[in-house]
Amino acid sequence: MFAAIALALLPTGITTLTASALLQMLHMPRTVRPDWPGAQIVQLESTDRLTLKAAWVESPSFQGSCVLSLHGAGGWRARSHRFLPWLLPAGYSVLAPDLRAQGESGGDTVTYGLLEQHDALGWTSWMRAHGCVKIFGIGESLGASVLIMAAGQDPTAFQAVVAECPFADLLQAAEERARAFFHLPTPLAALAVGGGNLYVRATKDLNFAEASPVQSVGKLKIPLLLIHGLADTRTPPQHSRQLAAANPDHTDLWLVPGARHVGAYTKAPQEFERRVLRFFAALQPIELNR
Repeated sequence: MFAAIALALLPTGITTLTASALLQMLHMPRTVRPDWPGAQIVQLESTDRLTLKAAWVESPSFQGSCVLSLHGAGGWRARSHRFLPWLLPAGYSVLAPDLRAQGESGGDTVTYGLLEQHDALGWTSWMRAHGCVKIFGIGESLGASVLIMAAGQDPTAFQAVVAECPFADLLQAAEERARAFFHLPTPLAALAVGGGNLYVRATKDLNFAEASPVQSVGKLKIPLLLIHGLADTRTPPQHSRQLAAANPDHTDLWLVPGARHVGAYTKAPQEFERRVLRFFAALQPIELNR
């Protein structure tokens, strides 16, 4: 009898555990690091009246080309520093925001693109008001997914986007992590994530089923360069493959052997720099080794 009761309660227990994990993911520890020397700290009011902050670094040879650089979950704006030594000399000014509820930006809830995509479009408006004529995007992990969703929402926002290790669909990614972390079979993982999402909808009014870049990528008419490490176990490379397959005419895919999650630049810095600069300069899809 006790075994039968335990079996009956198992889905509820797993759902509760997963819901708790989801809620923890909504509140990331804040990390703040020193900004690039000479960076100007600017701010923007979001559509829901949060104060968002960013670092603006102008290129010495600025002529209107700009890059919006977005970090991942649990990250911070100074993640963009590794790109500045080669973006700035190439003429690109860089705006690196702290995503909402992270770094120095306001808010207490990470919404995994649901609201961040609107924040990103707000920043592109700020950039245009400050001299940016051509705006490119470069994002990692959550930031990559946010850029894809933002570009799908506003086809005029970006000239081109580079997305490293994005998730194709948040609930799909959550199910994969539930299977890996809790060692759940697929049906229980789906039940747990679905139940957790219902709980978050009830408590936070957030529907993570809508956090799905694969639903946005088909709308893109601009070039999208997807970069993914083949050793990424957090967000497997199948996510970028799925995104590329959803819009093959406007996407290119670079799979990096041995690179872990958002580790392509660490694994192959010169190749990363070469591909991104060539991609931005071309303003159209280019052929890469798939």
